[in-house]
Amino acid sequence: VLVPAAVAERFQITPTNLDPPEHTPYRQRLNAAFTSHAIESETSALRALVAEPIERVRLRGRCDFVVEVASTLPARVFMHLARLPLADAERLP
Repeated sequence: VLVPAAVAERFQITPTNLDPPEHTPYRQRLNAAFTSHAIESETSALRALVAEPIERVRLRGRCDFVVEVASTLPARVFMHLARLPLADAERLP
């Protein structure tokens, strides 16, 4: 996400605004969640996570895919892999 400097400077966005070594604990947690082994071990859970919103709209036979599926899916996948509460995905842009 690109944020204009004039806007970004008004907000402290952790860990985005941190430089080494302050960002290291955040980076370590994220790096561990996104190794190939970690992602492979989550294949079934990720498939279920992706299937859930698709199944919800499939029963209706139509949907606004971007609004009802695609806009929330990346954040939900990220939250799952980072072991963060899925409910907080709604707070991400």
